[in-house]
Amino acid sequence: MRTLLVLFLICPFFSKAQQSENTQQRAKIYATANAMGKAFVAKDYETMIDYMYKPAVEKLGGRDSLLSVMKLSLKQMANQGMVLNAITFGLPTDIKSCNNSLQSIISQQITLTTPMGKVQSTASLLAISENGGDNWFYIDVTQKDIDQLVMLVPKICEDLEIPAWKEPVFISN
Repeated sequence: MRTLLVLFLICPFFSKAQQSENTQQRAKIYATANAMGKAFVAKDYETMIDYMYKPAVEKLGGRDSLLSVMKLSLKQMANQGMVLNAITFGLPTDIKSCNNSLQSIISQQITLTTPMGKVQSTASLLAISENGGDNWFYIDVTQKDIDQLVMLVPKICEDLEIPAWKEPVFISN
């Protein structure tokens, strides 16, 4: 009976400690996502790729190939008069622990200026840590079916709730 009483008294403290850890990790996800976004807006694509989930980068052709494709795509956008104005992030979802990793979803809002107005789009990024939350890496999971997700992230948690894709919003000049 005494053991049961002791457990009853200390369980709330463990629960609070776990909540505090989750809050700290969610803050870390938000901070590193923002650092990635700032690098992208500043055209520091090498740093941006450093924040991307490494196994997915390799499956997409590797760092150098991805960097070349990214630079070419962004140059084509610039040639069409499109300018990346801002990237902001929402709050990460609760962190799931599965397959020896921690995972969360964070929304990313991108604002582009075009010759005819602004485009605002929202994407969902998977934040994944394979070292207990010391480092977080990201991959866009917007509009990907389960086969694509498993190919890019074999360790993806099955119970993650990925928000439905939202049509970009266009605001004319």
